[in-house]
Amino acid sequence: RIVHPYPYTFATFAKSRWIGRSLIDVYHDEFGSYPRSYYEAAIDAGRILVSGKRVTCDYAIKQGDELTHTVHRHEPAVSLSDLSLSTTSPAEHDKQQSEPPPIEIVYEDDTILVVDKPASMPIHACGAYNYNTLLEVLAHWKPES
Repeated sequence: RIVHPYPYTFATFAKSRWIGRSLIDVYHDEFGSYPRSYYEAAIDAGRILVSGKRVTCDYAIKQGDELTHTVHRHEPAVSLSDLSLSTTSPAEHDKQQSEPPPIEIVYEDDTILVVDKPASMPIHACGAYNYNTLLEVLAHWKPES
């Protein structure tokens, strides 16, 4: 199952140890996923905001600031049973409700649902997975449940 790339925003409030430090220093030192040059470009392009506003790299973080970083997210694919192969975008989830779920339903009654979930599919959102999870697949397949 493949989810097409989509924008995702990481958000956090200013920690006390960040107060008075520059935005670029906090991102470079605390969020080491990218090189300093990436964070500088992201701040300049408005992908990193402070309380919803564009600021410069040398902006001094204040108490109560909300830092957000919007990225183009690529979720890892998960393998599925032979019942269904799916390529989807988050906007296409509603169209899938009438299709069979891409996982095998082993047993279902009014109080319990037993599924044969692929090992590569997480149960709930975690790490790099937001839409390729068992709960998301089931929620979009049968939203009334």
